[in-house]
Amino acid sequence: MSFTSNKINDFNKLFYTKAEKKLINNLPDLFTKLDLFNIALHNHITSKISSKEISVMEMASGSKMDRWKTFMGLDRKRKWNVLLTDFDKSILPDMSTFKNTGNFNFDTEIYSLLEKFPKKKTLERHDVVLSSYTFDNVWLENDFHLTKIDNVWYKNLYEVDIPKIKGKLKKQFFKNLKIKTQRKKIDINSLQHGVFIKQFFKNEPS
Repeated sequence: MSFTSNKINDFNKLFYTKAEKKLINNLPDLFTKLDLFNIALHNHITSKISSKEISVMEMASGSKMDRWKTFMGLDRKRKWNVLLTDFDKSILPDMSTFKNTGNFNFDTEIYSLLEKFPKKKTLERHDVVLSSYTFDNVWLENDFHLTKIDNVWYKNLYEVDIPKIKGKLKKQFFKNLKIKTQRKKIDINSLQHGVFIKQFFKNEPS
């Protein structure tokens, strides 16, 4: 067996490529339905960007527009250019059914989190990239999960035993799939940002 910090991506890749579409469609609802979260997110963005035009890319946006309905109710002055992306066109919102966007201009594009992020020229870059649901779904090469137990720090390692798959998979398959974990003791001070993490959790033994 090969335990690594980002081996859990084997599970994520399997889900995004083999799960039934209706199962994947349910994923982005969590944050889009939290209106207080979206109000706070809007306030944070507008406090950081003073220009009258804001360019946003949202990854794994899904078909729900709740977040943007909240934004439109809060902001009627600035111009917003919003690119909504997901890994399949069928999961993105149908913009022909979404009327009266006012100062918000929406577009959609297929972008898979399993692909490398596209490099853009300076003038083509977005002011904001939103990934409020994605951070736990797909791990990049250097991502890892830390655990603190009795003032000792560990890096979590994973192994996923995936059988050969044919066809699309239902929810029960993913519930029954076993993800094995190990913990490797580490020197928190040797990690990038490790000193900051250690300081932030200094009063918590675990």
